Amino acid sequence: MRRFSIRTVCFAALLLACGNALSASDTTFVRQGSRVKVFPAMEGTEPVIGEVVELAYDTLVILPEGNGSASTFYREDYRKIEVSQGKKSNIGKGAWIGAVGGVVAGAVVGALADCGTWEQGACVGEGALYGAVGGAILGVGAGALIKTERWVEGEMPAPAPVALSVGKDGSVRLAFSLRL
Repeated sequence: MRRFSIRTVCFAALLLACGNALSASDTTFVRQGSRVKVFPAMEGTEPVIGEVVELAYDTLVILPEGNGSASTFYREDYRKIEVSQGKKSNIGKGAWIGAVGGVVAGAVVGALADCGTWEQGACVGEGALYGAVGGAILGVGAGALIKTERWVEGEMPAPAPVALSVGKDGSVRLAFSLRL
């Protein structure tokens, strides 16, 4: 007696084959109002960090941090754009760094301590254990206070497939684009 029909098996195989196409997109598009970091095309120049104030498929206008005037970038003017995903705390990283530093410091203190009736190795081990716990607690506190910005590579939005624009002189422009 067959438990599964041929159709069921074929349908399941088709779903598994198409599963990759159904995965979520990991592309982050640049949007107006986004905080971005633009890396100019010229090597050796510092990236520009600021807010996108104007956006077209071939032009990006950024208001830099601080008191700067707006900067305009065309596609050929930059080599990479990153979009901010907000700030994150460093609790885990702080805990690891604190624990490792605490193990080293505790082991040194345990080695230098007068252990009395204990063996010297037990003092070093106990010092390392206490140091790891204390260092991890201090590291969690420091990591919670220190926040770093997360950046992901971004892409400019694709041009519209059909665009209609009116020039200042009254001329009408109709543009078509085809993505292959």
